Amino acid sequence: MGILRGGRMRFAWLVTLVLLAALALSNFMQSSMSTSTELSPAAAEGDFSNPKFATQDHVSEVTYLGTDYGGWAFDEKLVGSSPVVYSFGLGEDISWDAAMIEKYNVRLFGFDPTPKSEAFIITQMKENPIVRKNFVFVKEGLATEKGTLVFTKPANPNHVSMRMGVHKGEGLGETIKVLVSPLRDFMERFGHDHIDILKMDIEGAEYDVLEDLVAQDYLPFTQLLVEWHWRFQVPGERKRRRVLRVRGRGRPRRPRRHRAAPNPPPTRRHEILLAKLASKGFKVIDSRSDAQETSMIRLVNENSARRLRV
Repeated sequence: MGILRGGRMRFAWLVTLVLLAALALSNFMQSSMSTSTELSPAAAEGDFSNPKFATQDHVSEVTYLGTDYGGWAFDEKLVGSSPVVYSFGLGEDISWDAAMIEKYNVRLFGFDPTPKSEAFIITQMKENPIVRKNFVFVKEGLATEKGTLVFTKPANPNHVSMRMGVHKGEGLGETIKVLVSPLRDFMERFGHDHIDILKMDIEGAEYDVLEDLVAQDYLPFTQLLVEWHWRFQVPGERKRRRVLRVRGRGRPRRPRRHRAAPNPPPTRRHEILLAKLASKGFKVIDSRSDAQETSMIRLVNENSARRLRV
């Protein structure tokens, strides 16, 4: 009996030692794993020499900043402490731009060749110290080639948005010539090889620009925020809208607040461009104003993310 009891005790001790060894090994592996995935100080503070990318299992955290008119939604998870943000088309509402600067300490690059927008930005930079410190204003437009292009002003002097090209007979105003450059040129000028958020509100020119970037496979941005103007591609659309605003014998009807003529459905060109962007990994995370304003992120696999970070 004593021999049997002693054998049982040794067996129990042996089992205990095996369990302790297994527990120690498990703790060691967990410690190693947590150490390997821990952010470096540079990454924790926002090292944007290595931009962020969204992998296929990414779950977005959609955040909206700015006014109802000039605000935008974006993925806050893909924003660090000092991201690179390009904002094309500023108009007279930079509430989103200013909010991005204040919340994330962004050095934001804003582009708009519109004279009224330039005057507005100058005033904002004088009155707002946050904007004055971190807002870089460039009085140029975004296009597919560098040079000078004709833009058409709005007929109403109280309006701000111009359209690229000459638009006679569409109820618009006079034309002016402005400087334009492609995205690659702007990035080289400011020393950037990646943009964390690219925002476009460029009155219909987004189609030429994005089609060109897709064709070049030059898509150096993680998030893409676009206001689409497919309605400008529909023949007679501006005339149709004027007719809808007229009642009786041509007497102008007083416009109702927050009510506009319904938009035509998206054009084939618009649908093709969205499909091409999707084929490059872009996924819509937010859509507003009947899909005229969309926010997208680019999904990549782990290997692509490592390659792009190099």
